[in-house]
This record gives sequence, structure tokens and C-alpha cells, in this order.
Amino acid sequence: MECFNAVYKRLFTYIGIIICLFQQQIVYADNDIPALSSNARISLLTCSSGDELYSVFGHSAIRVYDDSLGIDVVYNYGTFDFNTPNFYLKFMNGDLKYMMSLSSFKRFMAIYNYEGRAVREGILQLDSVQRKQLWDFLNWNILPENRYYRYDFFFDNCATRIRDIVFNVKAITENDIRNNESLGSNSSKTFRDYIHSYVPEFTWTAQGIDLLLGMKTDDKADVYDRAYLPAYLDSLFINTNVISEETELLKRRDSSINDSFYFSPDMFGWLLLLISVAITIYEIRNKRYFKYFDILFFISCALLSLLFWYLWLFTKHSVCSSNLNVLWASVLYIPMSIMLFRSLNRYSNFSSKSMMSMSVLNILFLTAYVLLSFIGVQDTASMTIPISFALIIRNIELIRGINGFIRVE
Repeated sequence: MECFNAVYKRLFTYIGIIICLFQQQIVYADNDIPALSSNARISLLTCSSGDELYSVFGHSAIRVYDDSLGIDVVYNYGTFDFNTPNFYLKFMNGDLKYMMSLSSFKRFMAIYNYEGRAVREGILQLDSVQRKQLWDFLNWNILPENRYYRYDFFFDNCATRIRDIVFNVKAITENDIRNNESLGSNSSKTFRDYIHSYVPEFTWTAQGIDLLLGMKTDDKADVYDRAYLPAYLDSLFINTNVISEETELLKRRDSSINDSFYFSPDMFGWLLLLISVAITIYEIRNKRYFKYFDILFFISCALLSLLFWYLWLFTKHSVCSSNLNVLWASVLYIPMSIMLFRSLNRYSNFSSKSMMSMSVLNILFLTAYVLLSFIGVQDTASMTIPISFALIIRNIELIRGINGFIRVE
């Protein structure tokens, strides 16, 4: 029953979101933008984490309220159009255009209330000139020809857009923030550290993220950079007196990412190492080499290698570049798997010299990966360390098979 309830909850949530995105937009022509009254207020809405991965980091939006004009709307930079041609391919390649959308405040709150997520409102401290400037910009930005932008998780998202717009209106520069030591600009935390503060490091979700994100994720994120996360944007606005007062509009209900499995990623890695050691000991004692275990192992690594290289070389996801995981998930396992699969009871169907060379290179790559991980060049998924040792053992055993120390089966 709980499973069905979860499905229904997600279904109606998605329906609500779709209704919100495709509702009638209020777009003014340049000469029809109404002047906000003196009682109008513009505020930052900060939404807490949700159950699903796409919502775990929270959300930011801008509310404009003017009772005199009957205006109560939310400007939202975190939406995209499902009808975009080649939607999934563009999403994978980092080419998907996100857009600014506009909804009524009532509808916006209904969705977050249904999801059980907290919403805080911070009134932006703007004078009449700044308020008009921000209001005019928002209405310019919502126009069809201006609303689209290429999303970047760290540097161009729903929070960073609001940060840059408001600071521009307030005439606060990036250097003003970075050079203000009282704001904690000397923090040693990295972008990855902040991700782990939302997704526990040793869960499957976090380790999956760590596999895909490269060395740039381990750059330090100062007080300005960490505002890519909505909660830190809210904190930054409070500490720079951009927000004058804050009110909790919705309280958070108990919520967490469903990341429950029978065993953890680390347990999986150490179990794979244990199996590799046990098979290797059996092979040594019986002078036999079971190639099908390595074929399955190597093919799995090869598929991950193709994914890592694709994200690095052929997409616009900058944080997926310079990924050290290509060292342990070596692309060399592709030809090695093919050669092993074609062989029967001996290595007569391929060049044993080339196979040995690739195994030696893999051992060097794996050793380099383990050393670089311990040094801290890239904060890697912890389960990959025992997997790397398992691969070293199996590559050494393959070399023994090539040299005829054991019988291939």
C-alpha cells in the first residue's frame, strides 16, 4: 500500500507542476508594464529539500506582491519545456534550455505544500528605484525571446540567476563579496563538500554523483560560489543586509531521499574484492583461469568508461570533465573483453603480447588512481578503491594466464 501511495503522490505532484508551468502567463509589453505602488514588495522564496533527487538541493524563486495592483506572482528560473525536440539527448549533452516561468503565488505554494517542503520568504531591501529596476528586468526576462538559458548546476541555475540579478540592482559586485572576510570567504569547503551536506557521502546516490563529477567539483567554493545552493543564497542575502526580514510560510514535513538498499556501496566494493580474491586463490591452487568472471567484470568497467569519456569529451557539462574515474574504469577493457570472449581454451585467437601490454597499462592506471585518490587530487567514490584492488588482482591473474601458468577456461 505504501508503494501505491508513493506512486500516486508523485503522479499528482508532477501533474501539479505541469499545470503550474503551462498556466496562462502574464507578460507585459514594454510600454504596458504597470508601475508598482509604494506598498509593493519583492522577496526571495527559499524552498527546502524534497524527496526526489531533482529537488534535494532546494529551490529559489522571486515573488512580487502588490495588493494595490492585484499582483502576486512568482518568477521561477528552474523550469524547462518537456516538448523540446530531442529532450533527453539535449539533457544528456547539457544543451537543454532552461527557462524563466511565471506562476501565481497561490499555485506555487500549493505545490510545495503538497510536497511537504518548507518555504521561507525574505523581503528584499530595495528602494523605489531599485524595485522598479528589478521589476522592469523581470518583465523583460520573461519575454519569449529572453527567458531561455543554458543551465549549469554550479554556475547558472535558479539560485545564481537571482544572486546576480539582485546584486546587480544593489550595485554589489562579486569582488565585494569575495573580499569580505566577515562573510566567511576563506572557507576550505569544495563544491563536492556542499553536495555531500545534502546527500550523505556513503549512499548510492552520493557515490553515483561522485562517479560522474570530475576534478572541477573539488575546487573550493567560497561564500559567493556556494550560493548556487538556495539555502546558502538566502544566508548570503541575510548577511549582506539584502534581506530585511524573513518569514516561514510553510513548515517542512518529515522527508528524505529513498536510498535504501540491502547493502551500501562500500559493502558492494569490498564484496567484489573478496570474490575476486577467492576466485584468484582457487585459480592459483588449481592452475585454472576462469575468463568469464573477468569478461563480465571488464565489460561493466568498459561501459562505465564509455559513459565517463562521453560526459567529459562530448557534452557541455563542465563539471564532468577531468574525471579520474577513467583510470580505474579503463577504456582498454573494451578490446580486452572482446579478445577474451573470442578465445576458447587458449589465447591463440589474439595477440597475447597486446593483451599483456594492456593489462600492464591497466595496473599502472589503477595504481595511479589509488595514489591520486589518497593524495586528494579528486574526492572519489569510496567504493572504487576496493574495486580498483580487485581489478589489479584480476589483471595480474590474466597476465599469469597469458604466460601459461594456468589453464584458460
